[in-house]
Amino acid sequence: MSIIMGLLAAAGVVIGLLWRLEVAARASREVIGVADDARGMFRRWRWQKKFAADRLSLMEDPREGAAALMVALAQSDGPMTGREHEAMTTALTGVMEIPAGKSEEMIAHARWMAGEHIDASEVVRRIAPKLREACTREQLADIVAMVESVAGAEGEIGLAERDAIERLKRALKA
Repeated sequence: MSIIMGLLAAAGVVIGLLWRLEVAARASREVIGVADDARGMFRRWRWQKKFAADRLSLMEDPREGAAALMVALAQSDGPMTGREHEAMTTALTGVMEIPAGKSEEMIAHARWMAGEHIDASEVVRRIAPKLREACTREQLADIVAMVESVAGAEGEIGLAERDAIERLKRALKA
């Protein structure tokens, strides 16, 4: 009888220990969950701050800015045409030496960046100072030439496009 009581006591101790381990594991999972929630809150805050800003202010690479300028001029007279898209791809792969697959990605990103701005002059106003800081004179001249080639892809350059190009030239010379 004492053996049975000893076994029951040992089983009770083991069950008690297992229960305590389960409680401790649950508590540690809750602590980890709270830490993850706090980390997630800071991540969400950073993303919201980043995307609440103007898309053009998110430019990290001057090539992105040049692509956004080309997109803005291509879309200033309506949706981007196939010829304008070809001119952009040629400019990105030829002048900027970007691989063909990466150029399509850059055009898509540039469309997103310039998408909320209907006026190409506004894109010029926001992008030109950043390009002036990041590029050499030769690179700035290349950017102007690329923008002009895209604007002229459909034939004659329109008045609004010409005005935006002139603003770009003035902004990049200053």
